Amino acid sequence: MDSYKIDTSNEGESIGLDDGEGELFPASASDNAFSPEEKTKLSEIIKALNEAFNTEFDDDDKVFLKRVKDNMMSNEELAKKIHNNSKENVAAIFDRYFDKELNKHIQSNFDFFKKINDNDLLKEDLKNKLLDVVYDENK
Repeated sequence: MDSYKIDTSNEGESIGLDDGEGELFPASASDNAFSPEEKTKLSEIIKALNEAFNTEFDDDDKVFLKRVKDNMMSNEELAKKIHNNSKENVAAIFDRYFDKELNKHIQSNFDFFKKINDNDLLKEDLKNKLLDVVYDENK
């Protein structure tokens, strides 16, 4: 066979669905793999940081951390990057958003900011835990 010919004998005819075809059914509640217990709570993050780094973060710090997390969750640019990239790729740019958000709240909770900024390991651990929360809740 040396060539192909396109058959245009049915050109212009519409292809329609018969009644009842193409109907979609909603997913049942049991199909959902997400359960609220799987979410890491900010209080658990604070507790883990206190144990690992011998710090004394309290409920006020938890409120501050929630504000940081909520602001990151509502950042449309970050949300778009999370939806379009793997966690590893988002981790590469997450530092910038994390630092920007911490700096935004330096006046409202300087003590928390200082504790985080003075300890690089603590800051890195908090950033990674917050990345997990923000990434998982945005996905």
